[in-house]
Amino acid sequence: MTRTDKINHARVASHHGGRPTPAESERISARIMAAARKLFLRDGFAQTSMDAIAAEIGISKRTLYSRHPGKAALFEAIVLDVVNTGLSNIVTEQLSGKTPRDKLLALSLRILEVATDPLIISLERVVVGESWQFPKLASLVGQYGMPPIREEVMAVLRDHGASEPGLARDAEIFLSITMIPQLRQAVLQRTPPGIAGIDRAALERTIDIFVRGIEMEL
Repeated sequence: MTRTDKINHARVASHHGGRPTPAESERISARIMAAARKLFLRDGFAQTSMDAIAAEIGISKRTLYSRHPGKAALFEAIVLDVVNTGLSNIVTEQLSGKTPRDKLLALSLRILEVATDPLIISLERVVVGESWQFPKLASLVGQYGMPPIREEVMAVLRDHGASEPGLARDAEIFLSITMIPQLRQAVLQRTPPGIAGIDRAALERTIDIFVRGIEMEL
């Protein structure tokens, strides 16, 4: 089907060119997100245009711009969607384990299972690869994803008797020595994506050292 055929087909399917119903509008929005995610991850941010996204699913540029005012806004919407989906798998379940060490291990494995998912890894590569040209991209994942994860770590530390000041700093340190190294290995393709690529022995050793350090300050 040519680009013109796709656009004509979309117009006919939407009340012969009339205003789409709420259900149709929702489907169009979902198709836009899916197409944009595919092109951004395949071609990168710089090489993906709004024209290409519209052509991918056969909609007019007017329809696309009515939902997303520009490429940066659309990419931000995709980041937010991916991050929210990942966070729903991290922060909604109660942590298993009785000791701080066990809870931090359970939380770390849950975070890493999400963070090393192939979709997240692909998104991270786009962000890292183009952050020099589009520095705002690098801030999006941290802006949306890190605060809730940091709060999960802080909650475990609070339950263990830790208190401010320094709680947020300690949570940042924990994530920097547990999540970031393993994520970097996956992004650089030194380990396979997913939980199978996690070096559990190194993770547990890191957590043991961290917990001992925290206990010395209590």
